[in-house]
Amino acid sequence: HNSKKSLINQRDVYQDCSTFNQALKSALRQDPDVILVGEIRTAEEMQHTLAAAETGHLVLTSMHASSCVEALLRLISSFPAQAREQVQAQLADSLLAVVSQQLIHHPRASHRVPECSILRNNKAVQNCIRTGNIYRINSIMETSRADGMLTRDLYRKWLDQKEQFSHPNIVQEVAAPVRGSLPSSLKKRVVSPKERTGIIELDDYDEDPASIIASLRKK
Repeated sequence: HNSKKSLINQRDVYQDCSTFNQALKSALRQDPDVILVGEIRTAEEMQHTLAAAETGHLVLTSMHASSCVEALLRLISSFPAQAREQVQAQLADSLLAVVSQQLIHHPRASHRVPECSILRNNKAVQNCIRTGNIYRINSIMETSRADGMLTRDLYRKWLDQKEQFSHPNIVQEVAAPVRGSLPSSLKKRVVSPKERTGIIELDDYDEDPASIIASLRKK
């Protein structure tokens, strides 16, 4: 890629560096403004990510979880019982926010839209994390909309009241070469950005999207 308004350096574990810890240490030495960590799965990866956040850098990462509270529970429960108190203290001090989302098909949008829940770290949430009372966070989210928090139910109500939905745009540079490699049965589903703003919609397509991607990779 060509850098425009920012400089982006990417590291792949086992390709550019030998360990996850080494990758984060090398990134910190370059004094970055933002560190984007791929999906964290193990306790070691979570510990190194928390340590990077404690240095004052903005650290973004992801994990598989169905809600904001489950994400916190999964992170803390990944550590041994004797280490959880320290992890809870680290997380309480360094966490900014948790966003959980799943894609759902909205009938009025005619395509899939994200359904989100948003947790922001305030004094009440911080105290729950530090003391291990994670299950109380749901009730805090319900009463803290003024702080920017949203439960899944509140977000769903907001979606139902929304009158207009925007469609993601196809990037012209990517759409043109990709179109030539698509199966003939799928080409008719691709719409030019000049004709209509949208994406390759697979909701009405009979074939499984995963099999389509697999066929493209083989080519």
